[in-house]
Amino acid sequence: MEQIEQYGIFESRERADGNITGIFSCEETRIRVKAFAVNEGEVMVRFRPEHTGVWEYRIQAGERILRAGSFLCIQAGEGNHGPVSAAGFGFRYADGTEYRPFGTTCYAWIYQPEEIRRQTLESLAGSPFNKVRMCVFPKDMIYNEEEPAYFPYARGIAEDVQPGNPSHNQEEGCNHRKKQGKWNIGAPNQTFWEILETSILELDRLGIEADLILFHPYDRWGFSQLSKEDNLKHLEYCAARLAAYKNVWWSLANEYDLMPGRTDQDWDIYGQKIKERDPYGHLLSIHNCFQPYEKADWMTHCSLQTADTKSAMTMRLQYNIPVMIDECGYEGDIPFDWGNLSAFELVHRIWMGYIRGGYCSHGETYESEDNRLWWSKGGKLKGESVARIAFLKEILQELPQNAEPFCWKIETDPNGKKQEGADTPFAMAMMKLDEEERNRRILDMLPMALCSEECWLQYLGRSCQRELHVNAPGKGIFRAEVLDVWNMSRICASEGFEGSLHMNLPAKEGTAVLLKKISM
Repeated sequence: MEQIEQYGIFESRERADGNITGIFSCEETRIRVKAFAVNEGEVMVRFRPEHTGVWEYRIQAGERILRAGSFLCIQAGEGNHGPVSAAGFGFRYADGTEYRPFGTTCYAWIYQPEEIRRQTLESLAGSPFNKVRMCVFPKDMIYNEEEPAYFPYARGIAEDVQPGNPSHNQEEGCNHRKKQGKWNIGAPNQTFWEILETSILELDRLGIEADLILFHPYDRWGFSQLSKEDNLKHLEYCAARLAAYKNVWWSLANEYDLMPGRTDQDWDIYGQKIKERDPYGHLLSIHNCFQPYEKADWMTHCSLQTADTKSAMTMRLQYNIPVMIDECGYEGDIPFDWGNLSAFELVHRIWMGYIRGGYCSHGETYESEDNRLWWSKGGKLKGESVARIAFLKEILQELPQNAEPFCWKIETDPNGKKQEGADTPFAMAMMKLDEEERNRRILDMLPMALCSEECWLQYLGRSCQRELHVNAPGKGIFRAEVLDVWNMSRICASEGFEGSLHMNLPAKEGTAVLLKKISM
């Protein structure tokens, strides 16, 4: 009997067209998947077994069975943790292992020549990143204006264009040419989809999630102006073809609020469609330019654009799901404000986002003679933030899974040592503010810290204080370290203390303090 590893891929090609489905069952589980077109008159059914055991399957056209059989799903091998899903304000692999996203953005890397795609994967292999934001449709924007060698779908021929009509911009030496027609969403370009699938698999081998952006506004070919019917067909095809890959995430749109002619009702329909057609329940979000999308029942997590990464805690409270700040600005030197952050500024924003209980993505936009910016085309990483992000990742991996952003009640005076209660001057003044302003001020005053009874990680941001009094977050003996987030150094301030500790600090930006329990 054929054996397939848990969370692996089963595929069956059939000479057929029309409404072809695969029905897979194992014990009490029964899953139906749609076939997708691979060539004219040929379709494929692709399925991912989620648990071990013997799976029976039928491939059928309507009620007519085209193929039937079975395979044995064996236990996932070492390193195969399964797909990622949301868990509280964080993420977990299917086997329960914690997943903490460290993302980067390479919008159009799959549209680059094979040499550059290979170089991108090599760069990712040596980086701390375990998630990549990437577009399905090609992207037209400054620094990315080349014509793609392939597109996701075939385009029809609208008409013969006769010579002598200057409005059609005839090619020199041609007596006539064909004017390109509309995209045929029912005719997928296999070259493109095979490159995308190979790229997803290559990312999976590196332990990297593929955060697939399904729509975006940066377009000169007409993909951003498809009809609603074609948009739904596109989503159905993506789900049928790609959902079986365990490392796929769905990003409904990049900067949804810049898309022409789309209403919130449209986006809700699209969100429900991809959720409905994905039998595995992949992570699903939508990304904004200005206005974050209101919470919808199809969303599994937030995907935000904001330079204010300190607001991650506020967004957690507002949405009650994990918060990904997928765009907080890019390290680089281009003329646009969003793409000329210093490496330190990007590292600073990312630290703030994680310490406030969110997750932040990296991006890089350095000018180059070959016009190849990582943010769009991938290739080689050139910036200085990557190593510092790896340092942060190393620190966070040492924390217990239950570490949460520090919070206090408004009854606690942040400037007092002992005062506590609803009748203190501080508490009474705070209660005079409206709730939104009160929450904002509390957030601003909170120390930026992740904590549990076993640890305390506090980021001091841009402050330059020379000393800090810390209290152990729980009972027992704690080790104390002073961290330099830029120089990536760790200096022991105390090999073991109990209760409280007075710490001397270097009086410079980018300092953090780590307390870890070492014994009872």
